[in-house]
Amino acid sequence: MVIVRVPIDLDFCHKLIHKCENFFKSFVIRELLTRELENEPTTNNNDRVDNNNNNANEKSWCICSEPEYGRMIRCDGDQCPYEWFHYKCVNIRRKPRGKWFCASCEI
Repeated sequence: MVIVRVPIDLDFCHKLIHKCENFFKSFVIRELLTRELENEPTTNNNDRVDNNNNNANEKSWCICSEPEYGRMIRCDGDQCPYEWFHYKCVNIRRKPRGKWFCASCEI
């Protein structure tokens, strides 16, 4: 067994805390107060369009609402609101064996 003492990087910690605070203030508190995302009307995946892209024909997928790119996996849930997910967005590296369900459909 090898034990290595790693000194704390205070600069990194302060930057990380600052980013977390900004995220919390910009997104979490806003959602808690306005319920903007919760009250957003659901749309058919075929109608979803990536507004940040000039090509209106590209569909947006995944929880990130970005177009198809890289490795993607399909949720096996029948009523999945997203249908397809980027591997990096759902934190997987390899194709799982058998059926795969996103966090929304697992419940």
